[in-house]
Amino acid sequence: MSAPHRHRRPQQGPRHRPRRGQARSHGPHRRRTPRRARLLLPAHRAHDVSADSAIIDTEVFGPVAAILTFETEDEAVTAANDTEFGLASYLFTQNLDRALRVSERLESGMIGLNTGLVSNPAAPFGGVKQSGLGREGGRVGIDEFLEYKYIAVPVGA
Repeated sequence: MSAPHRHRRPQQGPRHRPRRGQARSHGPHRRRTPRRARLLLPAHRAHDVSADSAIIDTEVFGPVAAILTFETEDEAVTAANDTEFGLASYLFTQNLDRALRVSERLESGMIGLNTGLVSNPAAPFGGVKQSGLGREGGRVGIDEFLEYKYIAVPVGA
């Protein structure tokens, strides 16, 4: 979602050639739409992103995907964890063993395996690092509101 005044700003799109070391990107593109629909921005894909690009260190709340390439699994996990944020991670692979192995190593509160949708009312929602503390939703979300009491009762006495 976007405020209408943001659409008046010039947007850098695919017609602009990237400078050396700059990421190439596609979108968002302006189209003629009904007035109400102008508050939705289409997805934005940035590829050929270097590890030191600003988008890598920015927690973006919008339809943006920064695409990095890697040679090894260790390199991918290191790059994914090299951030102060950790709300959600997404992993796409055909190998279930790899999916579970990498998921265990990712420093993220939620992980989408072969899906871009991690929200679920029955699942706890929350991140790690600077992306949150604690969980809401699901069974664990109610723990913050409960007080536990232990009562010891001798048996056979």
